[in-house]
Amino acid sequence: MKIINPFGDVLEINAKYTPDATAIIHGDRRISWKEFNTRVNKLANALTALGIRKGDKCAILFHNRPEFLEANFAAQKIGAVPVPVNFRYVAKEIEYLLDNSDAVVLIFEEEVLQEAETAIKNSKKLKHVICCGKNVPEKMLDYEKLIASHSAREPKVKLDEEKDVAIICYTGGTTGTPKGVVLTYENITANLEFLSRVSILMLPEINEEEMKSDVWAKNEFERRLFLGINRPDTVMGTIGYAIASHPEISKKTVVMYPEEGEVHTLIVRGGQTKAYRGMPKEYDLIFRFKLRTLLRRVTRWRPMLMTHRGRLRLLLTSVPYDLLVAKEVKIEGPFLLKVKFAKTLAVNALKKDIETKCLCMPPLFHMAAYAFMLFGILTGAVIIFPASSGLDAREVLEIIDKEKVQQILMVPTAWREILDYPQIEKFDLSSVLQAVSGGAFFSGTYKKRVLKLLPNALILDGFGQTEMAPLTTMRFDGDAEQVKDRCIGKPFPGIKVRIVNEKGEDVKPGETGELIYSGPTIMKEYYKDADKTSQVIKDGWFHSGDLAYFKDGEMYVVERKGECINSGAEKIYPLEVEEVLIQNPKVEGVCVIGVPDEVWGQSVRAVVQLKEGGEATTEEIIDFCKGKIAGYKKPKSVVFVDLLPVTPVGKVMRAKIKELYGGS
Repeated sequence: MKIINPFGDVLEINAKYTPDATAIIHGDRRISWKEFNTRVNKLANALTALGIRKGDKCAILFHNRPEFLEANFAAQKIGAVPVPVNFRYVAKEIEYLLDNSDAVVLIFEEEVLQEAETAIKNSKKLKHVICCGKNVPEKMLDYEKLIASHSAREPKVKLDEEKDVAIICYTGGTTGTPKGVVLTYENITANLEFLSRVSILMLPEINEEEMKSDVWAKNEFERRLFLGINRPDTVMGTIGYAIASHPEISKKTVVMYPEEGEVHTLIVRGGQTKAYRGMPKEYDLIFRFKLRTLLRRVTRWRPMLMTHRGRLRLLLTSVPYDLLVAKEVKIEGPFLLKVKFAKTLAVNALKKDIETKCLCMPPLFHMAAYAFMLFGILTGAVIIFPASSGLDAREVLEIIDKEKVQQILMVPTAWREILDYPQIEKFDLSSVLQAVSGGAFFSGTYKKRVLKLLPNALILDGFGQTEMAPLTTMRFDGDAEQVKDRCIGKPFPGIKVRIVNEKGEDVKPGETGELIYSGPTIMKEYYKDADKTSQVIKDGWFHSGDLAYFKDGEMYVVERKGECINSGAEKIYPLEVEEVLIQNPKVEGVCVIGVPDEVWGQSVRAVVQLKEGGEATTEEIIDFCKGKIAGYKKPKSVVFVDLLPVTPVGKVMRAKIKELYGGS
């Protein structure tokens, strides 16, 4: 199946074969795939009429709402480059981003009109300003009028995945002016592929005896993992459901053989798909494939399987082409069984009533949320945004209960707020199968609470950074007894990882050093900043600035490289102290910094935000650490603040806190 636009094509196919299925939910508004794609195309054609061409930069300034997605995909359908803007920025920051990115158009919501108007007055390169709202100033273009006045025809701009830029995502700017991270389509699609591959590493090793039984999970982790695998909207679940639907094939053992990674085996017992890592002694069929090819096929086949017309096309054109001509997806085994298997996949691979719902909470200008949204869109899931622009714990819980959400992405601070909601047990949260966290450190204490309150959910704790498009490792947790603090899991297959010392030498397991990466997900560059690019990408290796160590095949994060506190001859990592203090029931948030000390060089200071109505003394905070960490790591001073400054994804702005409270 020919790909013209890696992301835009998916919208077109879903709109064609599942026009009435829901694509987006925003508050009470439900948007079908047909409506979504139609509006995207109309906006894309409007941008073309304004003179926007392939490679032009389109700044997008919205809270999480459908218009962000419309503007993003409209730009990408014509080969332009979306540049998301932080909706918390003041005018001067918006102005900087517009000029630094060479944006020729700004598409924004009325809620930020005041700051936007001030910013565009001094913008040097902006040609068009499009405002979405009820009171659009006369000098600006009206978003809805543009959509209403243009054609819904499909733009056919061909993109080169390896060379063409998919997005410029600006870093948070907590350590200086924001940098524009340039990511190609290849960067992002490779990262999504690696995300799919890493789950194979979590499968239990093959067990010949267990394969024959109806027992499909040995422990709590496997129970939660297999619940996710058996979803018919996943690759394994889709094939597993197809196998189960055929009386002959359901008794067979099918080996999934991705060329890029470890082999895994799929069988069906008692109507459930069982999956293992490794090759069995005996098997009936081998299903060989390139994983990215298969993911693309499933992405495009999924909506086609929903209609008789689509299935017929698959049987007559797509499936024969892929299996016989392209040979990128191959089936090996007895001829009749191969035919039955291929036909079963094409006809019975999906249940029509299956609908995956993904609740996206972090702002979409952050790469973690953007990737989560994109993965959902590409797999035909429903993307849900709350009506509230801020975090409303009750609203989130009501959405999960009402919509039966299966996947949720929240940053750790949001998870904490949800978990602390006093009436949380009144809501049915059993539908959640994947509780995803990222953007900041997720304490083991709160992971255990998530596993308790979400009885079927597997925690997926992602680690990485925007420059890596964005994930590099993933930690899976499904058993509270196995939760490990600061463990960030295993590297993604396809990404090379080293931990090095100051000389660039690999450190021994257990020793702390800097994480560096190599692979196809490394950003192309920092936009218009060759010096900063060369500082972080050296000989093909991206230097992350994160300190970590290896232990038993997994990685543990320690701290950012520049945030270690040197007190006397000892090194103190703020994160370790913060882990202890955040467990104090009176503490809402904490940031640990080093401050000048005449004797020790630096001493530890805790900047503490207490919970509403809470009271505590300096001595009480310091004494809380007794017996939990070494004495030299305990804070020597405490500053109480009303509110800690945080980034939009809930990460404490340590640099800002040092500036405000880092004096002696």
